[in-house]
Amino acid sequence: MRILRNNIIFWLSVIALILLSYWWRLKTLNIFPFSYDEGIHLILGKLWAAGHTPYQEIFVSYPPIFMWSLGVPWKIFGQAGALQLLMTTYALAGVIAVIYLATVYDSKLAGITAGVILSFTPDYFISSFSIMTEAPSISIVVAAIALAEKYRRGGGWIWALLTGLMLGFGLSLKILPYYAVPMVAAMIISRHLAWGQDFVTRLQASKWRIFQDLAILGGGSLITFLLPIFLFDLSAFYDQVIGMRLSSRAVDINPFESNNDYIRDFLFGNPGIMALALYGFVFVVAKDLRRYWVLVTCFVLIWISMYFLVPLRGKHLPIFLPIVAVFAGFAVHHIYLFVKQITRAAYELGLNMRQIAPNSRSHAERGNELGVIGEKLSPRSVAMALIILVTLGMFGWNVPNIIANNNGQTLKVKENKERLAAIKFIDKIATPDDCVIADNPVFLYQTNRLPPPELSETSQTRIDTGHLTLPDVIQAIETYNCHVVAVVTPRFGESVPGLPEWLAENYLGLHAQNETFVYFALKGRPEKETGNNYTPVQSGSFGGVVQVYGVQLSDQAWSKEEKRIISLYWQLESPLEVDYVEQITLQDVVSNKQVYQVKRTLFEGQFNPTAWRIDEQARDTFWLDFPTDLPAGSYDMYLALCTPETERCLSIDNQGQTQLHLGQITLQP
Repeated sequence: MRILRNNIIFWLSVIALILLSYWWRLKTLNIFPFSYDEGIHLILGKLWAAGHTPYQEIFVSYPPIFMWSLGVPWKIFGQAGALQLLMTTYALAGVIAVIYLATVYDSKLAGITAGVILSFTPDYFISSFSIMTEAPSISIVVAAIALAEKYRRGGGWIWALLTGLMLGFGLSLKILPYYAVPMVAAMIISRHLAWGQDFVTRLQASKWRIFQDLAILGGGSLITFLLPIFLFDLSAFYDQVIGMRLSSRAVDINPFESNNDYIRDFLFGNPGIMALALYGFVFVVAKDLRRYWVLVTCFVLIWISMYFLVPLRGKHLPIFLPIVAVFAGFAVHHIYLFVKQITRAAYELGLNMRQIAPNSRSHAERGNELGVIGEKLSPRSVAMALIILVTLGMFGWNVPNIIANNNGQTLKVKENKERLAAIKFIDKIATPDDCVIADNPVFLYQTNRLPPPELSETSQTRIDTGHLTLPDVIQAIETYNCHVVAVVTPRFGESVPGLPEWLAENYLGLHAQNETFVYFALKGRPEKETGNNYTPVQSGSFGGVVQVYGVQLSDQAWSKEEKRIISLYWQLESPLEVDYVEQITLQDVVSNKQVYQVKRTLFEGQFNPTAWRIDEQARDTFWLDFPTDLPAGSYDMYLALCTPETERCLSIDNQGQTQLHLGQITLQP
């Protein structure tokens, strides 16, 4: 009955931990801003959901399951929160795996404690719902190790297969935890071997069974890691996933830097948790290394893999946390047993002191009885008590910081007003379907528009390794007729030689701020295919200065309650002398009366007229916002081009007509 009660408490604790982990993450999803990498991953997910093919069209430096994990939830739900919840689920699989490992190696208390520590350690907590950081792959691989431990202890080919499937899946998210490949293989093999003199004998007797198990393990891994690759272009996959990573190592390697320093700084940057982990290692693991060889080997292999990782970043280092959490779980259970022992000894000592009458026994007999109990309260026990107090004190001191970090209370986000202004400007001069290129993926995501799939990633690594050059950018711009290119960091212009000059030469408009530049209205020639579905306009020449050769009206129903887009396609016929004003007029179809008129400067006034050469074409896009009191009905739309000072409008024919008919719209209630 007691065992059943303990099991019920344990499983209720696990369920409560998982529910609390989900709840706390849901509560803080929108507090933390997206990181640079998350911006890339969001764009990748949107491009996949839009129907673009990875590797052939989308430049992506990760395996297929990585892409599917981003694209499928976006395709179904169309929002970042769906991706974050999937990442959380991946991460909590690692929490469950840590609970299992600490439980089978120590106790249920150690398991629950390890799960709590891993789930709520800030470096793991925050990255666990960040969009495809390292946490999902780390967690899934730890789950594979837990499955391998299950097989090592009880056998069963299904566990070996599940281990392989999980291992391949985790490495398909990110290759970072590759240490698990030899680790899991060693765990599978160790089931058939024994320490000591029988090692060679057992190895020879079990070599066929070992081969079978490794074949099952490898087959499972290949199903989830290798088979999906064959669904795509293998040459492109190799170049983007493997080739660029190898090149980046050569570019980023620095012989004067030691990764050991980064690793130590990270581990001891969590002083409370690290104090518990060190306690668990010293007083539990180190006393029986043969029993805990799997955990120790994991930690060593992780350290070696991180030591040789180039470049090593802080985002990679949570890979240590699952094993650290297990050691911390050991510590809590050890402390619990020690406190229980000391408390019992103190109780027994006090009880015996009261029960032993002064004259009932000799001093020797009394001393022997009290001495047995007193051994449990020796100086060594006092020293242990002090160590425990210091360890728990460090952890307790760090708990408020953990809570504050997880709630985003220590987060300092500086609002970039220039970027907000640039996004607002892009919304004014671009359609929702326009191609937009930006050197910052978070900024690009916030514009709610997509880049060419070839430019899904414009990272410094891609530029430095030669996988993104000026011809690549130009080809993507011209192929997709990108209306907007935003340069929001100096890196893009400085790292791609010639790009700022090319943009200035080939884009008519420029919305310039101190550090943020939005190039818009890509220039073209009459003989060049524009790729836009506009309606041709006849006799659209205004005074022989500039000609409207096409118009594109919003394909959605026109409503006075909502803004609608209009795009005008201009071609220069003679040099501009002034910044002309576009005048849009609506006339009632029945009465021919003017009911609405709006004026705006050509290209928002954000262009240099002398940079517009004769015969060059450019698209001017803007939004129309109708007054709410405008009656529903059919209206003719007219365009005039006027000078801002005299309001004299250019004629479009020999009769002095100044109004060009663009089309008819029906305004709904």
